[in-house]
Amino acid sequence: MTAKKFIICVLIGLTVAFLIVFFSTIKLNSNEDDLANNQSNITEENASDDDALDATTEEQTTEEATEITTKEATTEGTTEEDTTAPILTYLSQYPNVAKGSNFDIHEHIGYADDLDSSPIIKVKGKVNTRKTGSYPIKVIIKDHAGNKLKQSLTINVYKPASSSSTSSSYTPNWYKFKKFKKKYKNKNTMLGIDVSRWQNEIDFEKVAKDGVKFVIMRIGGYDDGELYNDKYYAANMRNAKAAGLKVGIYYHAEESSIAEVKEHVPWIMEQLNGEELDFPIAYDWEDFANFEDYNMSLKDFNETYIAFDEEVRKYGYEAMLYSSKNYLLSVWNIRNDYPVWLAHYTEQTDYPGDYFIWQKDCTGKVAGIETYVDLDVLYKDRYEFKKYPIKD
Repeated sequence: MTAKKFIICVLIGLTVAFLIVFFSTIKLNSNEDDLANNQSNITEENASDDDALDATTEEQTTEEATEITTKEATTEGTTEEDTTAPILTYLSQYPNVAKGSNFDIHEHIGYADDLDSSPIIKVKGKVNTRKTGSYPIKVIIKDHAGNKLKQSLTINVYKPASSSSTSSSYTPNWYKFKKFKKKYKNKNTMLGIDVSRWQNEIDFEKVAKDGVKFVIMRIGGYDDGELYNDKYYAANMRNAKAAGLKVGIYYHAEESSIAEVKEHVPWIMEQLNGEELDFPIAYDWEDFANFEDYNMSLKDFNETYIAFDEEVRKYGYEAMLYSSKNYLLSVWNIRNDYPVWLAHYTEQTDYPGDYFIWQKDCTGKVAGIETYVDLDVLYKDRYEFKKYPIKD
């Protein structure tokens, strides 16, 4: 997939040129892509109609409404035949816009294509942000090969409530670790947690006494173009090991190229400083709401993880892929080739692929931790890493 407008220049004669343009126009293929649970309105069409994206302009808002911007497609270098339409990586459940603010379609939809790094997005319809109300629009996303996806969406323009008139009280709905242990601990499982700076200081002695056997902690990550260290990582690693817990790390990734991965892995290793781990290093890429901003195709995206795995192996470590059920099925086409840490918040996951750790909940209550914490189940019979033998 590529990133410029798809242009065919034929200089062999007017008749041949006409035939090429004609057949390339009628040969658009139709595909239907689902993004779990929230894409029931998506339709993909091939017919040349009034909604076609070949037009240079689309209906815009009135002078009182916000203009909707478009992203141009590019055509850099792929030779693969493309018959697959773009997919949504994010669809807002509450597409609301405050009265008087700017409307940006990218705040409500994220999208990607298997081969095209910059699909075109166009919007038909009007959104008047100076007037409250509901505004139905149609979003059309098209790759350079002509495959397209259509999504209907209703934007709600609302009047913000005054700050003085709003008040709320919130009582946490904790999932206590004892309840979690009673339901999911057996001879084949080991129960653990994953943490970051959001859990603040942790008393790992109390964590261990509560029945937790392992902890996977954030070492840091790459965010808004900068590498950062999780400020609690060093203390978490030191104190978790002292409490007798098995330990692993995860890296918050936002890389968009193999080059970035190769540049950043040495930084991870510098922070890790040869620390012995009980699990592979988890690669955690989650910014799917803004996927189009990274200017990469899904093929490019999958290749960044492959590169990450190859790079950490050079230092004697292994890698694993962390992602939710939804994205494992929709964007990670390498999921069956690498160890997976699955996130799926349900009583019993129905994810059909292979995984060896299941992140079951994000509202866990564990002794020694003041905040919510993620709860994880490790399946011993699915754990096949000779480098990291599991003994419980």
